[in-house]
Amino acid sequence: MRKEFGFIVGCAMLASCNVSSNGDCVRGVVADATMNAVTVVANGNDTLYFATENADKSNLKGLLIGDSIEVLFIGKYEAGIDAVRLATIAKPVEDEYMRLFKYGVRMEAVEENLHPVYLLFGQDSLTVELISLVGGTKEVLERHELPSKGCVWNDENKILRFVDNCWSISQQGRLLYKQSRSDNDEDLGMWEESHFVGVASVVDSRGIEYNLYLRNREYSGDGYFLLRLTCLETEESKNAVRSYLGTRNTQRGTHADNDAVVWQLISDDRENIYNFIYNADRQNLMLLNENFELENNGLDCVLKKVEDL
Repeated sequence: MRKEFGFIVGCAMLASCNVSSNGDCVRGVVADATMNAVTVVANGNDTLYFATENADKSNLKGLLIGDSIEVLFIGKYEAGIDAVRLATIAKPVEDEYMRLFKYGVRMEAVEENLHPVYLLFGQDSLTVELISLVGGTKEVLERHELPSKGCVWNDENKILRFVDNCWSISQQGRLLYKQSRSDNDEDLGMWEESHFVGVASVVDSRGIEYNLYLRNREYSGDGYFLLRLTCLETEESKNAVRSYLGTRNTQRGTHADNDAVVWQLISDDRENIYNFIYNADRQNLMLLNENFELENNGLDCVLKKVEDL
């Protein structure tokens, strides 16, 4: 996580921005929305409630939970204050990270000098893409039927097989990558996906939007994640985004609470580690530092679980 400090403190947009002596503009993530109201998480962990019946929505492209929006209002904020204008903050289109998280099969590297890769099968399964985001490489393997039974996917060097209920990739008889056995262990329950969002207050009130997507078996504390950090910038420049894929592991206890449930996220490049306390009752995550302590240096962040529509 420390490697991202420069990215976080270098972001350009304020999570809240003064537009005049009488009006204020806040930017944040939609936590709830109805026909005539919206709840926004902004300025780190502030939950703000606005009436929207008479607001200008000409620059609003839908209003769904998890969307990033800007809300203009007049006067001192109080719960239920009328919003004057709502506008959507553009998000990046689905990129390779989201595609791999949703549809890819993660393959663990057998050797320490290698990083994980992902399999993406074509619609007809005649080809499979072998993608390494860390290495920036992409290979295409083609399916070949075996004389005896079954099939394999291969090119001149690598061969992909499904053996003992998991995928494996080898090269000239040497095992390179293997799928985690727990991925196909139905005793661990069905696959579940969850989404947590929050806006962190950073130095000088700059805002970082956290979008954390998790995928795991119902009865497993381990799984996979996609973390997207969006530095909310000014209208004159595009939002800076960094995305990470990796594994989610569950640990028990911190220095302050021996019973705390800690979710540790380790990126595929092994250079970024994020620790969160998970509160099942509140359905939220609290960001910790390397010492498993709550952040108190202006980067405090609480991510709240949202239901994607």
